[in-house]
Amino acid sequence: MKYKVFVSEWRHTGVMMIKICVTVLVLLLVSVGFLSCSDNKRMESDKGAIEKLSDETSKKISDRMLESVKKAREVTDVEQDRLDNLDHTLNQ
Repeated sequence: MKYKVFVSEWRHTGVMMIKICVTVLVLLLVSVGFLSCSDNKRMESDKGAIEKLSDETSKKISDRMLESVKKAREVTDVEQDRLDNLDHTLNQ
């Protein structure tokens, strides 16, 4: 009878040890997964040559577009100033 109780306790202890080991392994795998996915800086620095060229090209195009818009605004401001001066001289 004592032998059966000892075997039963041993089985229970073995099952508990397996559960603990599986839980620790799962937690370890989950933490490694979070740590490996959290490095966004490295992913951004690993851009390919085509992506870098397209980023540079899009920046150049946007800069040129903004420059042309600024020039157009300056021209309209100059024209408006000229019209205001003309109106002022005609009113005098």
